[in-house]
Amino acid sequence: MKIIRGISQNTPEWDFLRLGSLGGYGMRSVLAKGKKGGKSEGYKKVLGNLAYEKLTGKSAGNLSLPQFDRGHEWEGTALDYYEITTGNKVEQVAMIQSDVEGHHHSPDGIMEYKRGGVEIKTRSPHIFFEQSKTKTLPVADQRQDQNFLSITGWNWIDHVVYCVPDDIPNPSFTIRVYPDPIMIREIRIAVRLFIKELDELVTLMKKV
Repeated sequence: MKIIRGISQNTPEWDFLRLGSLGGYGMRSVLAKGKKGGKSEGYKKVLGNLAYEKLTGKSAGNLSLPQFDRGHEWEGTALDYYEITTGNKVEQVAMIQSDVEGHHHSPDGIMEYKRGGVEIKTRSPHIFFEQSKTKTLPVADQRQDQNFLSITGWNWIDHVVYCVPDDIPNPSFTIRVYPDPIMIREIRIAVRLFIKELDELVTLMKKV
């Protein structure tokens, strides 16, 4: 793996680094199953977007849903709260590139000295309260976290859930996620198959 530093996330330079590369959020869709066990619409969308990027050298566009805008707006606050309450010193990096070309993860933070990472999810109060009772993560979030652990081979990633707005007594809780060998194996197989299909699609489209 290779840690890319010196570039801020959500900048044009960061977008350039990600062109045609499968990241942690895309992994959620790649592993999702569609009807009758086939490929999901999310899978097809990620495949099409990355093929476009490899063919044109241009970004297919960032997700612009309200929850992503909220996440970017509150990420710094959530990280500050995490550092204060845990004593962990977090480093923000551009991304971590996998040993497999075309695969990466852009974590919200890393602690290389502890071989750990941080993933932050901002949630509306009703979702935050429900998750705080169960302390369980949706499968999609688990897949994203395991993507980080698959690439790094590190010990854990702290999944931080932060309530927005945060004017409640305890606006955050953390679930420490450890490597899941079964899911990591699934990820590694899926990545290689996805990249093979992506390369084949790009080759085909160059001949059209």
